[in-house]
Amino acid sequence: MDFSISEEQLQLRDAVKRFCDGEYPQERRGQPVSIDRRRERWGMMAELGLTGLILSEACGGSDLGMVEQMGVLEELGRCLSPEPYLSTAVISASLIQSMGNAEQRERWLAPIAAGELRMALALDEPRGRYAYATMACRLTPEGDGYRLDGEKCLVLDGPYADAYVVAARHEGSLQLLVVPADAAGLTRTAGTTLDAREIATLGFAGVLVSPSQHLAEGERAEQALQAVLNRASAALCAESVGAMTELVEQTREFLKVRKQFGAPLGKFQALQHRLVDMVIALEQSRSMAALAAMAVDEAGDRKCLKLVSAARVSVARAARLIAKEAVQMHGAMGMTDECQVGHYVKRLMVTERLFGDVSYHLESFENTTATAA
Repeated sequence: MDFSISEEQLQLRDAVKRFCDGEYPQERRGQPVSIDRRRERWGMMAELGLTGLILSEACGGSDLGMVEQMGVLEELGRCLSPEPYLSTAVISASLIQSMGNAEQRERWLAPIAAGELRMALALDEPRGRYAYATMACRLTPEGDGYRLDGEKCLVLDGPYADAYVVAARHEGSLQLLVVPADAAGLTRTAGTTLDAREIATLGFAGVLVSPSQHLAEGERAEQALQAVLNRASAALCAESVGAMTELVEQTREFLKVRKQFGAPLGKFQALQHRLVDMVIALEQSRSMAALAAMAVDEAGDRKCLKLVSAARVSVARAARLIAKEAVQMHGAMGMTDECQVGHYVKRLMVTERLFGDVSYHLESFENTTATAA
C-alpha cells in the first residue's frame, strides 16, 4: 500500500479545511445549531462536491475513493461537525451505489450528490446491539411486496433523514431496503447522544415495501452490509483522528499560556513527556486510519475486515489516552462545558461505540485471523 498523499488529495483537504474553519468557528464547536443552518451547510458541502465524493460521475459524483473521503472526515472530526456526512455520503451512498439498480441509483444518489437528500442506516435494535445476525425486524410477504414490522434504535442522524436504508430479515435471509421517511406506518422518536449528535428510534408497523425498494438479499446483502460497516469503521477512524488532532493542539497551546510557579506549564519536563505521548499516539492513529481507508479501497473482503478492525481498536485506545491526558492537563476546567476539551472527549467516547466497540472489533480481528490460519 502506498501511504503517500497526491497533490489532488492535498488540494481537497485544504479546500475542506478552509470550509470548516469558516463554517465552524472555534468558539461555536460543540454548540447546538438550528436545522435550517445545517441544511444550508449541507448545500454548501454539496457545492464543494463533498456529498457525492465517492459516487459515480453519472450520479453527479466525483468517483473517488475512501482515501480521499478520509481527508474530508478528518477535517469534519476536527471541527465537531454535526452534519450527516457519515450516515448519508459514506454509508447510505455507498450501499445504494454498490447494490442498487439503475432506477434506484437515479432516484436516491443524484439528490444526495446535489445536497437535496439525507439518508441514514437503520441497523441496530433495542435487544441486539451489534447482533446483526439475529435481527428481530421482519419482512412478511404481502401482495407483490412485503410488510415490514419491528423497531430500530440509535439511528445516527435519523430525526431529519429523508429516507432510510433498513436491514431486516425474511425467513432468516438478510434484506436491505430503502424506506422513505414519510412511509405510512413509520414512526420516529428523536434523541441525542452524549456528544449532542442526533439519533432516532424508528418503529415499523405494517410498512409496505415494494419490490422497487429492495437493494439486496441473502448472501449478497450480507456481503454488502459487511463492506459498508468496514467503510463506516474506516470513516470513524478518520473522524477520531481529526478530533484527537484538535485535542493535542489545544493541550499544547494551554501548556504554553498557563503558568504555574511563575513559569508556563510547558516548561515542566513531566508534562512535556506526557504531551509527547499524546503526539505519538496521534501519529500512530493517523497511520492506522490511513491503512483502514486504503484497505477499503484496495483489500479483499476478509483482509479488509481484519485491517479495519485492527485500526478501530488501535485508534480507540489512542483516543482514550489522548482524551484522558487532555482533560488532566487542563485541570478542573477540562471537565466543564465551557472548555472545548470536554466536547471533543464526548465525541470520541461516542465514536468508539458506533458500529462496534473495542470488544466487538477485537473479536472480529481474532476470528478473521483464526479463519485465515
